[in-house]
Amino acid sequence: MDEPRLVTPAVSGGDLARVAIVGASLGGMSTASGLRGHGFDGEIVMVEAEAELPPDRPPLSKQVLTGEWPLERARQPGSATLDELGVDLRFGRRAVRLDVATRTLTLDDHETVSADAVVLATGSAARRPPIPGIDRPGVHLLRTGADAAALRAGLAATPQRVLIVGAGFIGLEVAGSARELGLPVTVVEAFATPASRVLPPAIGMALAAAAVDAGVDLRTDTSVEALLGPGVEGAAGGDGDAPVAGALLSDGTTLAADLVLVAVGAAPASGWLSDTPGIDLDDGVLADATAMAAPGVAVVGDLARWWHRGAGGFVRVEHWDNAIEMGRYVGARLMAGDDAEPYTPVPWMWSNQFGAKFQLAGHVSPDDALTWIDGTPEDRAWVGVTHDGTTVKSVMGYNRNPKVMRIRMRMDGPDGLALVDLLAAESTQ
Repeated sequence: MDEPRLVTPAVSGGDLARVAIVGASLGGMSTASGLRGHGFDGEIVMVEAEAELPPDRPPLSKQVLTGEWPLERARQPGSATLDELGVDLRFGRRAVRLDVATRTLTLDDHETVSADAVVLATGSAARRPPIPGIDRPGVHLLRTGADAAALRAGLAATPQRVLIVGAGFIGLEVAGSARELGLPVTVVEAFATPASRVLPPAIGMALAAAAVDAGVDLRTDTSVEALLGPGVEGAAGGDGDAPVAGALLSDGTTLAADLVLVAVGAAPASGWLSDTPGIDLDDGVLADATAMAAPGVAVVGDLARWWHRGAGGFVRVEHWDNAIEMGRYVGARLMAGDDAEPYTPVPWMWSNQFGAKFQLAGHVSPDDALTWIDGTPEDRAWVGVTHDGTTVKSVMGYNRNPKVMRIRMRMDGPDGLALVDLLAAESTQ
């Protein structure tokens, strides 16, 4: 696949008078900060569907659920300086249409907002699979502050058993929080290893071992066929409005559970842009190497699928750190006009699970070759890298934070990090 040509901004940076940002989560707020930090003194209109500023999401699956933090403490970084940004923030308003040619947004109250540049930052939404019974009381998703409050209340009621559908990062983090509260937890995963859409099997197996050691009943290669009400065994019948009491699994067994979290990933919130002339959708909004989706239209965060020159293709990164960095980049990029450098970060994320920290930097896929650099999964403290035989593509670590960060910094260069150089350096330590 060839790199798409760079998009020319509709208005050069010095002539920008108004920027409209759709979404006030981390990416949108970071874009506003980036604009101000690079000298933009015009009007910023921000449209946010929620009634208040969305929370910082990492604590929702951990400190908020365990009761260590009240929900109000999970504020976005920089939210205290919101007034200083001088943003016209319109809460409770949803963008429903974008005219790319005129850079005009239509809101759900029929108001229109025209701007010199539009930034799309609507993020992603929790996937809601078509499982019979998913609408029962006691079945939760986890994405918003309201989701976290409802799940926290459910856990505080001391359920007899927590069922988590999906062994991705959120699923395992919530499993860790529930175990910290002393609750019995079953995690059901349709694939053979946790996070199998992202991680090599050996890494997934290492995360699975830590979950089992923490007392989680982990069932892989198993899916949930239906969520059942009280008194229903092996069938999805009964009162569909009754609270959840169990699940029918693909192996034919019935599992009792009175609190369920469905955590099977997130999808880009791009539905409102369907059939929008000038915008291309493919697992997100496609953008060039400088995060421009169309003249005068940029995209940030979970919604963006941009051409990453280091990866040699389109990538979409759902990490907290990327939302911040990409927002700052887009703020600078809009001010730079035609002189912007491409956005080529080494993506980085972390996940706190069962009292330990997993970190990942770079671009990883399940089929990548894996080499252990330090320790093994049996040690419960390890570092591994994936590679193509020549260049390091990613580094992953468990309870080895400093080493992961050192390797990440070495990967952040124009030529990346050669595997032979990494192995030589590690052999001398």
